Amino acid sequence: MRRKYKILAMIVVIGVIVAGIAYYYFYLSKPPLKDPLVWSLVKNAPNTIKFYSPAFKNGGFIPNKYCVGDENKNPPLVIGKIPNNTKALVIVMYDPDAPHGTFYHWILYDIPPSVHKIPEGLPRYPVVPPYGLQGINSFGHIGYDGPAPPPGHLHHYYFVVMALDQPINLNEGEPVEKVLDACKGHVIAYGYFYGVYEIMAD
Repeated sequence: MRRKYKILAMIVVIGVIVAGIAYYYFYLSKPPLKDPLVWSLVKNAPNTIKFYSPAFKNGGFIPNKYCVGDENKNPPLVIGKIPNNTKALVIVMYDPDAPHGTFYHWILYDIPPSVHKIPEGLPRYPVVPPYGLQGINSFGHIGYDGPAPPPGHLHHYYFVVMALDQPINLNEGEPVEKVLDACKGHVIAYGYFYGVYEIMAD
């Protein structure tokens, strides 16, 4: 009987250790924004910009109409407490849970610092005055494409705004990675929030 309890105790201990390792690998070992590239851009800047969507709560489920397979339009966004010395803003949305690494859903750049609201459903054009320029996302499309996770998997979608000390000075329709690379060393403040989405498996 004692041997049986010892074996059960060992199994429990091993289970706890494995769970701890998995938790560290998938969560604690990743940077706060879950994407090493974006985190490398903002880690030395203060998280002081107020940034949210009135369409869903921070950490809440993203409504279907903002997802691929439905209306697939960007949610409305509100930006506040922008630093006075900001020359341009950049907004990026991405999925750090994608099977093959971070998947970028949207990049909006060279946003004038006078812009405090992004309306729902921007057209998928490279130039969207007065809101700035849109680049190519990981789908290979200009503009926004919403969540489209594999069925049965809950994914997190981060929206990050960065205030820059100079304009991007790139053409419209650039790949998201090129835009983010142009932000290096120029982020003076940032803000972020995230939502989640899951397609139920059959």
